[in-house]
Amino acid sequence: MAIKEPGHSVADVMRTKAGIAAINGGYFTNEFTPAGLLRIDERTVSPKSDEAVLSGFIAIDATGKLTLRTRDDKLDDVTSARQSGPFIIDPGGNVGIKWGDKPAFARRSMIAATIDGYLALIATTDVSLFDLATCLHEHPDGFGLAHVERALNLDGGPSTALCMLGRNEPIVFSEKAPVRDVVVVLATGK
Repeated sequence: MAIKEPGHSVADVMRTKAGIAAINGGYFTNEFTPAGLLRIDERTVSPKSDEAVLSGFIAIDATGKLTLRTRDDKLDDVTSARQSGPFIIDPGGNVGIKWGDKPAFARRSMIAATIDGYLALIATTDVSLFDLATCLHEHPDGFGLAHVERALNLDGGPSTALCMLGRNEPIVFSEKAPVRDVVVVLATGK
């Protein structure tokens, strides 16, 4: 995980860190401080939050393995973590979002984990969380996935951004507003 200074894009952070993919991270307060736990390389930048919406963590252990954990999971083995939420697919594979009378449509970003251990970074154009959760649950193959076991929402809206290496050049879904932290995926062995 990387914190970036305002003015740099997710794509710039991915290139600087020699990553193969990157997505915007968690939420920030109005004062631009991290909302919820932010731990980088065993250093806690911001404490854990008990806010209901911040129901999970992107957790990275000492071997570099990334997992999605719930607020109740232990984080003793975690060197880096970012609290976010909500889980739109609850651990176990059920839709974690309820339909609302006035759904909010916005750009979305999330990390999904499949039952067979694969992870996917997902960024969308305007969609409600309920519609996205339903699509992930009922049609995971549309995202190139098998059964989605859990999916954690990240800071979406204008912060939604995703970049990954393409064959000849990076594939970029650019943010529309400053992004304060970035999750960068490195190639195995880096």
